[in-house]
Amino acid sequence: MNNGHGPRRGPLFVMVGVVPALLVATGGFLTGCGGSSSSSSEPVSEAPLLPEDGNFEATIRRTTNGVPHVKADDLGSAAYGAGYAQTKDNVCYLAEAIVKARSERAKYFGPHRDAAAQDNLNVINDFTFKAQRILSGAEEEFEAMSPEGQALIKGFTAGYNQYVGETDPSNLPQECREQPWVKEIEPTDLLAHYRMVAQFASGGLFADGPLFIAIPGEDSSQAQPTPVALGKHPGQLDFVANVGSAARTHAAQRENYQDTGLASNAWGIGSEMSSAGRGGLLANPHFPYTGPRRLYQMQMTVPGYLNVNGAGLLGTAVPLINFNENLAWSHTVSTSRRFTLYELTLKDGDDLTYIKDGEERPITSETFTIEVNTGAPEPIELERTFYFSEYGPMISANAVTQGGLPKWGDAGTAFTYRDANADTNDLLDTWLQMSRASNLDEFRDVFRECGSTLWTNTTYADDQGNAYYIDSTSVPNLSSQTLTVIKGKRFASSAFNQLFENGLTLLEGDTSRDDWVEGECGGLMPFDKRPQLVRSDWVQNANDSHWATNPEAFLTGFSPLFGPEKVAQGPRT
Repeated sequence: MNNGHGPRRGPLFVMVGVVPALLVATGGFLTGCGGSSSSSSEPVSEAPLLPEDGNFEATIRRTTNGVPHVKADDLGSAAYGAGYAQTKDNVCYLAEAIVKARSERAKYFGPHRDAAAQDNLNVINDFTFKAQRILSGAEEEFEAMSPEGQALIKGFTAGYNQYVGETDPSNLPQECREQPWVKEIEPTDLLAHYRMVAQFASGGLFADGPLFIAIPGEDSSQAQPTPVALGKHPGQLDFVANVGSAARTHAAQRENYQDTGLASNAWGIGSEMSSAGRGGLLANPHFPYTGPRRLYQMQMTVPGYLNVNGAGLLGTAVPLINFNENLAWSHTVSTSRRFTLYELTLKDGDDLTYIKDGEERPITSETFTIEVNTGAPEPIELERTFYFSEYGPMISANAVTQGGLPKWGDAGTAFTYRDANADTNDLLDTWLQMSRASNLDEFRDVFRECGSTLWTNTTYADDQGNAYYIDSTSVPNLSSQTLTVIKGKRFASSAFNQLFENGLTLLEGDTSRDDWVEGECGGLMPFDKRPQLVRSDWVQNANDSHWATNPEAFLTGFSPLFGPEKVAQGPRT
């Protein structure tokens, strides 16, 4: 795992129940505005969430290779220390991630991600993230988060702001030295970044064009995907006319929505294969050593409440691949599906009304504005209208399938999608409670209570010798009738089956039969319908589906949205 101070080559193995020695390299005490809080070594049932005096305070030790070990008397202060350490080590990456989450890449970096290619990606992404409600959704849902989740985000944000505020811009790394986009942030900015991470393997796959070119009467003269410039900017708008065609080009480049380009391996070893009779975990994440998807290693301790060591994606306020005194787990990207497409039946002569269960329903619209840096003293403003069904944003299925599905309005249809990871209210709660678990029952309780790890499987081992696997992703819960229809269509139509094989689950939007079954988990698969396995020998996953987790106990009979069964396994497995 990468800790920001040079790559660690090869996987990490943890024997659960063995306390690793720590070699202290440096020490430090970090405080926000002074003040202190008392600590206790007695176990506590309720979280000490925030300091009573409002002043975050944490101790940070640096061990071999600069790994930070953060200790604080309350959860918010532990996140404060984590935020400070991560920002000190990766300020440019984190600041740029916040710019992206705020739909401000074009404002600071200009319209093109690749200036040589004139790709207009910054414009397309900024508009799309607004349509996906990355920042506005964070602003709406922050107050609905649990007190624990809010404490983690507030603390991390304060740590980020502490480092940015006390560091002279001329002393920042070369990549972001004296740049105006390195500035203090709000808690909702950090939550917006989490919302982007959550959609890496769902809505994020549509960010480069499919939403941007979804317009009524697609390709008609009445509606073009070209944004409108507000005000007069002669000589600065040459790029605008090419935005729509660029979005079409980008949208057509992805053929398979099942292959996200993310991968990992993990093994959970049980008592039968351990000389000590305890469990062991091999974590081998294949994430990059550079960029915003690098992993960052740290330990977080709140005495009597939390003591966990592991790694997470940059910006996360608690590690995601972890071990504590009793157990350990790792993640691998799953074969499950985190979104479903819906084909809407349009009202005759009306591209903005669809029919469901015999009733008319509106396709709504919302207009967004972004700023674009063209090299002039002031950025220009661009405006663009996007469209939405009850399920979520409208999408150009014609572009996504390279002509396989009709354009909006052709054949009286239009297409939209619903994203299982569009909301992130309890995102941090899942990993916090996993980190606090002391045995397998407590760990599984996190998923019994509808916890989700977004787009990853979980492989686990503990000091009692248990090895455990679960597909803990956000998978839509479809009715048995809908699953039967999907099976029949795959058998009867090679075109439908090809869509499914490419990761596109196409449902009928004219009937509530194909709506997600809300149930106990708000439309997601409940615990008892998830592939999972407890063993005393071993479990493993290397990005194949759940079914061959251990060939002594094949897992079959689950929703096809979890992935294929009774199929050949990949070479890493």
